[in-house]
Amino acid sequence: MDALNHKKVLLLGFPNVGKSLLFHHLTGAYVIVSNYPGTTVEVTRGKGKIGYRDVEIIDTPGIYSLQGRSQDEKVTMKVLSEEKPHLILFVAETAALPRTFDLLRQLKDYRTPSILVLNMIDEAERRGISINEKVLEKELQIPVVPTISTQKVGIRELKKKMETLLFPSFSLDALHDTSRKKEKPLLQRQPANCSEKGFHSSFEVTDPFSIKNSGYRLHHLLINPWIGYPLVFLLLFFCFYLFLGVLGAGTIVSFLEKRVFTEIVIPYCRIFVEKYLGSLYLREYLFGDYGLITMGLRYSLAIVLPIVGIFFLFFALLEDCGYLPRLSYLLHRPLRYLGLDGRGAVPLVMGFGCGTMAVLVTRLLETRRERFLATFLLSLGIPCSAQLGLLVAILAPYPRLLLIWGFTWGILFITSGLLLNRLYPGEKGYSCIEFPPLRVPRFSAVLQKTGARILWYLREVVPFFLLISVALQALVIKGYWGSIENFFSPLFLSMGLPRETVSVFLVGFLRRDYAAAGLYDLMQQGILAPASALIGATVLSLFFPCIAQLIIIFKERGTAESLFILLLIAIITYGIGTIMHTILFL
Repeated sequence: MDALNHKKVLLLGFPNVGKSLLFHHLTGAYVIVSNYPGTTVEVTRGKGKIGYRDVEIIDTPGIYSLQGRSQDEKVTMKVLSEEKPHLILFVAETAALPRTFDLLRQLKDYRTPSILVLNMIDEAERRGISINEKVLEKELQIPVVPTISTQKVGIRELKKKMETLLFPSFSLDALHDTSRKKEKPLLQRQPANCSEKGFHSSFEVTDPFSIKNSGYRLHHLLINPWIGYPLVFLLLFFCFYLFLGVLGAGTIVSFLEKRVFTEIVIPYCRIFVEKYLGSLYLREYLFGDYGLITMGLRYSLAIVLPIVGIFFLFFALLEDCGYLPRLSYLLHRPLRYLGLDGRGAVPLVMGFGCGTMAVLVTRLLETRRERFLATFLLSLGIPCSAQLGLLVAILAPYPRLLLIWGFTWGILFITSGLLLNRLYPGEKGYSCIEFPPLRVPRFSAVLQKTGARILWYLREVVPFFLLISVALQALVIKGYWGSIENFFSPLFLSMGLPRETVSVFLVGFLRRDYAAAGLYDLMQQGILAPASALIGATVLSLFFPCIAQLIIIFKERGTAESLFILLLIAIITYGIGTIMHTILFL
């Protein structure tokens, strides 16, 4: 792209107004999703064609204000000041237009040319809202373009307006050619009773929640505690345990790991290396127990990627259908006792599917304190679906022990959250939850969003897996792994666990369900007594996160906070294991 003609266009607006889908219509497949420098907030970039020229399109996180209180707001302000966009597309949901005026007024302080994109105008019409764009343009003194991004309606008109503002010398015909055939009106609207004395004169609004329709009734059912809480349980069980746990972590992972990697990729790579690269030292790093191919690529592509992909797909469906804000509202009150607001429900619920992805979702939380508390609770007390199923299988023959395990886990989770909320200093977040319309997601939009996030995973996370596998394999080659087992064995013996469990837990650091499977084998072999199985299941529930989750924790929280979380987990886990051993065996 020519530096002299390098134009930047910024998409800005409330959450859930269709910015991401509009971004994909403007850019196509050339998309880069990355954290903005110095932050953990995602900013999406792409290249779009406006007229005959390429421009850079930047999609910012959804915000409600430019006051810089939340991390998303601070990043958006940094993008505005550092990127210096040539044009801002202010995307607004037509039915909620009055609520966006405050943000639009703040945006005018930046004195950047802007276009107001009235998205979802078809939904506004169904709710009895009439728009007069000409009056609105005159009042706001910026161009106004109505769109239906899910149907690509209005995109051509939007690009014409963008070309007029970005390249005025090349678009005189677009300004003055009145003989060009006009497009069919977007909507047949009755003229509104408008004066030209205020913003609100340009539209007539009927409160969408006063309309007794199916969406209204469904909305109130979803936020009703008597119906909402059972629905959360069903969502957690059927969607995360069956969809993510059984299908993703079970069927797909088993196929990719055993059939593809174990039977095809690793053997053929080994043959190639032995034939053309005879170095024994290299072979150890590639095909050892923790080698680049046998662990690094196998874990990142055959084990974590299917879970990540399904999680991204399911999360995109939840986002686009409008359920997540209602889930946040439902769980807001109980989570306040743990130092979180309603948005904290999203990562905590996601943690039962995959803790690695749940840590990423903590970006939704407003303050650094909330993100720390949520990460700690995810790391300490929420087992992923695969691990949870195996732990239940271990204790299922002993219902009393299963009940003790569940009670102990629940009490520790709640107590830890209550204490840390009181002891951890910092600002508490107070958020306003806005309910977007309930709608059926468009699968093409969901796939586009999922694909962009998978590309981010391949670019940002996979290199960390490769780096860690090299480090672990180096420990094995140098002979330090056996010393590590000897070092930790007294700790496990003091909790009443046999020495065989040491290697099980060390492997569990790589993948938690491996450790659960190891405990199950020890139980079947008679090495692990029922009381020891209870201690082992409890300790594993509270044990350090798997290496994938730990990598993301260090990436998101930084070294200092991550080490503090690990220290707290180590103290709590060892303390509970020792106390349980003392009580059970005395």
